Amino acid sequence: MTTRHRMREGTYTASGTYQVLTGDGAGGTLQDIIVPDGAQSIKQISMSIGGATTASWYGFIVRLSGTGSKNGDQYVALAGCITVGTGVVHRQAGITPVDVDIPVQPGTLQIAVSAAWNTDPGTPEVAVYLTFSSEAGANSYYMLRANTADLATDTWTTLSSDGGGASVGDMIVPGSVSAIKQVRTLTVGGQTAAVASVHYRLVSIGGAFRNGDSEAYFPGSSQIYGAGSLTSADIVEGITMPCDIPVGPGQIRAQYAHGGGDTDYPIGIIQVVFA
Repeated sequence: MTTRHRMREGTYTASGTYQVLTGDGAGGTLQDIIVPDGAQSIKQISMSIGGATTASWYGFIVRLSGTGSKNGDQYVALAGCITVGTGVVHRQAGITPVDVDIPVQPGTLQIAVSAAWNTDPGTPEVAVYLTFSSEAGANSYYMLRANTADLATDTWTTLSSDGGGASVGDMIVPGSVSAIKQVRTLTVGGQTAAVASVHYRLVSIGGAFRNGDSEAYFPGSSQIYGAGSLTSADIVEGITMPCDIPVGPGQIRAQYAHGGGDTDYPIGIIQVVFA
């Protein structure tokens, strides 16, 4: 197996919609990525982010599209940022790369990012890195649902956004797959009350789950908020969980909930990998 590595970067200014990255990292502009000769899959996606803002929280989503993607648009939840308070703080850390298995073919790939946010993130710097491999990829589909609305305590809320401002319905199980092989969640925020024990679930609609279950549950992040003059900044990463849920024709609804106060605005993102 051989690997090839590509990158695009830019300043995110799209305020909650998808923005195409075209930067070369040194002030230049590039076209869409040409899938390298011999590459059959993308095995890893990583990113770096940077920004200066006050009292904001947002989670970044990557969309891969173009003729080089064998199964159409693919969505991956990567990482987020949260800042609390009005003072000056600094946080620096590497973001763990996300392992994927996205099949590609000769053609071009466009990298677009969206910040699912509750408070406008301003203009953070964003770079996305792709690792191409000569190893064949699975027949996988990376789907995603997000939400930025207020969550009432102990109430399941349906995630109904594509992460870029468009309202979308339940996930339709692709016709050529037989299972959900991975679930990844990314939760960022909020700041005005304690938030803890964030939960996600997938709900089978029309018999989509073929194991007799009607629901499947997955963890979100654990969060602690301190009132007063506390000032902090942090980088938030997602939680990846392998699974093997048999599926067939039908739809799957994504929801999340938390046990904190209903004045919070935590962002919820769930990525589902069908294969």
